[in-house]
Amino acid sequence: ALAAVTFLNEASATGTRLMSMNEIMKRTTTESAAELLLQKHQQGHHPRSNEMVSLIKEKFRQHQRVLQSENTVDSDGQDQQETTVAATGYAAVGNANDMLNQMIQETETKLEIEERNCMIFEMSQTWAMGEARTGVAQFNSMANEARGHVLEASGRISYLSTTSDNTKEALTSQEQECLEQAQGFNSELQIVQEDLDVMEKIMELTECNNAAAAAASFLQTDADASSTALVSCQHCSQGQGLVMLQDSKLQHMISSLRSETARVYLNHNLRLGFSEASKISAPVALTQVAAVHMQRSHGRHRLRHRLRHRQRHQRVSAKATQVPEDVVASDCTFSDKCTLSDGNCDMLRERFLLIQAGIQSKEIELKTELERLQEFCDHETLLYKDQLKSLQTSLGEEQGNLALRMGQRNDAESGAHLKSQEFDALSDEFHDRMGKCCANQNDLRGEMCALKKIRGELDKMQGTSVFIVDCEVSEWRLESCSATCGGGVQRMERSILVHPVGGMECPPLVGEMPCGSKPCPVDCVVEDWSEWSGCSAECDGGVIERNREIRVHPSNGGEECGATTETDPCNVQACNKDCVLAEWSEWMQCSKACDSGNSAHYRQVAESPTGTGKCPSPYSEERLNFQPCNTFSCESLLPDPNTILKCEEKVDIVVLLDGSGSLGSDGWAKSKQFAKDFIGNLEGGTDLVKVALILFSGPRTWTDYYKCISSDPSVQVDMEDDCGITRVKDFTTDTANVAEMAGNLDWPAASTLTSVALGEAEAMLVNGREDAKTLVVVITDGWPLNEYLTTQAANRLKTKANVLWVPVGGYAPMGLIEKLASLPKSDHIVKVNSFDELEIPAKINQVIATACSKVEIPAV
Repeated sequence: ALAAVTFLNEASATGTRLMSMNEIMKRTTTESAAELLLQKHQQGHHPRSNEMVSLIKEKFRQHQRVLQSENTVDSDGQDQQETTVAATGYAAVGNANDMLNQMIQETETKLEIEERNCMIFEMSQTWAMGEARTGVAQFNSMANEARGHVLEASGRISYLSTTSDNTKEALTSQEQECLEQAQGFNSELQIVQEDLDVMEKIMELTECNNAAAAAASFLQTDADASSTALVSCQHCSQGQGLVMLQDSKLQHMISSLRSETARVYLNHNLRLGFSEASKISAPVALTQVAAVHMQRSHGRHRLRHRLRHRQRHQRVSAKATQVPEDVVASDCTFSDKCTLSDGNCDMLRERFLLIQAGIQSKEIELKTELERLQEFCDHETLLYKDQLKSLQTSLGEEQGNLALRMGQRNDAESGAHLKSQEFDALSDEFHDRMGKCCANQNDLRGEMCALKKIRGELDKMQGTSVFIVDCEVSEWRLESCSATCGGGVQRMERSILVHPVGGMECPPLVGEMPCGSKPCPVDCVVEDWSEWSGCSAECDGGVIERNREIRVHPSNGGEECGATTETDPCNVQACNKDCVLAEWSEWMQCSKACDSGNSAHYRQVAESPTGTGKCPSPYSEERLNFQPCNTFSCESLLPDPNTILKCEEKVDIVVLLDGSGSLGSDGWAKSKQFAKDFIGNLEGGTDLVKVALILFSGPRTWTDYYKCISSDPSVQVDMEDDCGITRVKDFTTDTANVAEMAGNLDWPAASTLTSVALGEAEAMLVNGREDAKTLVVVITDGWPLNEYLTTQAANRLKTKANVLWVPVGGYAPMGLIEKLASLPKSDHIVKVNSFDELEIPAKINQVIATACSKVEIPAV
């Protein structure tokens, strides 16, 4: 019996599993049942348990020691009550049976309540543990995502830091390079400005104010006199030849010119001066006395110049332009092999003015380049600094983002740890409670079995064999819960399987229990999307974004919010993107009616470049192509070689006629006759040709030259008197009258201010016709005073008109004219080898055919 009681107690204490009624009944003996009932009596579970104990004492005398222990605990009144019950004998058995049925029913009710409570707890606690487990997983996921963002931010910070350092190095390198280049420009500019000072002194020594001064200055040939005649030594300068002034003072000053530009202009113009002087009077051989004198004079000066050169070069930056050597070659020995030619004062002053203007052109070019360099360097510096500022801003943002992500990671890891602790606590509580549930239910089942066992033994004590049947009911049939969450009620029903016969009455057949106790899911509720933001970058790919605020955060497994931020790419085009060209156009009309013209086709810009992207020039081969057309000669169309073509095209033509002193009187006469013949064969009319004529020469003094090229509006300048620019006639259809005016022009015989002449032609175009072609024809024989300004003026003019050059003679600057002419070059340069060639009808026809794409062949 004690062993049976011990088994039940151990099973109750361990709570390892629930045992069925049959299993417990098989293991329950009469002795263990009595022991259990006595334990319940001691605990005072039933008010009538004293009577039941008296019966058990009578039946089970073998348990006297246990009963005696009980009697010790009970009061004297209690022993007297037991003696009284025992004295009644079997009279109390019937009442005990009823009492046992009642006790069984009470225990059954307790068991059902315990089962129901344990089931509710199990469901609730299982859901809570599931939520805790899910929370751990969610926090771990958030922590992993934050770790990824931390790595991304760290990588971005590393990239931005490296890029920032590289940009700083590039900025430092760029600033150093700009400084070195500026030093080089400034060094070269200083040399050029010193050469200009020398030329101003030379110009002061070569005034041609009157005939007497001219005769005294340039027409003497006596070696002992201060001669300024030109000396040509073809064997000097390594066989390339050398031309210089015989006058030692002027030659000394000329030899001190140090810039490469001065050397080029000096050599070129003195050669031309000697050639022009030779046409006037034949050169003579240098006398031996004069040769010795020049050798001594030049030798002394050359030594002094080289000493200055070495001293000066020591102060020049390594990046500065290399200072050139002496103009006079070191291998030149003056002898009677050299020839002497009398100079002409006006001619030489024009040459000196050209040299001075060429040097001044170089000064302007260097200053312009220096300004451009400064603008470029300032722009690049600004770009680098803006880039650095942007990088620093991004770096700060990424550092803030890193701190944010690390905080999110730490919060997520802490949240996961807390949720894990919560799960552990819930799990411990679950196992503890479920163990107690198991123990309690086993206890109650054991109690029911013990009561039923004693009830059976009491029946046997009565000496009857009554068949006792307890009520048996089905399992609960559960209806749906009234609510899926937030707490509801679940109705239960069960039916009677076996009606009671002298046994335990049927328990309630209908009941309710709470259900759906878990909190209801709360879905996320968000506001409407905001407007799209501006693009984060102007190029190279940025993002636009919009967001929405969370009005209600999700909970209890509710629907998640989804994305609260949306981004779209924008401005994906490259910051530094080259332009995109359209397809080639159709081939255009042939530029000439004969003598081999050109047909062009071109490509427009479909998409402009961005940033530092490049785009080919409109005149590059990538955008402009030509193919020959009308390759037959004009002469083959003429009935007579002396016939001159007529231009019958709607075109506005401005003729620029060079009247500089370098033409010579013969060259001037043939030039203006050519202009007369050309203009005279232009068919004037409202729907045909309109012509304008400009005669250009140039200033005679350096003061006038400065006035002519000055951009100061306060400077008063007379274009005709100061600059040698005369607007002979504005646009007119009376071409015959303009031709007659060209033939009667006076020769200005000054310098060649081509740049201002081109500017005057550009200004004249405003009076032209919008629907007519525009052409500027330049007839010239020599170098412009200012090559740089001439190039600038020609480039501006070419944007508004085609520019056709007619260079005459062997000294025309063909390399420069190649740059100044419109494209294609073959259609805009008509080379005339000599002034005599201007008189040939074929040459006039060549210019007319080049100027006009529609020509008429006059009838013979």
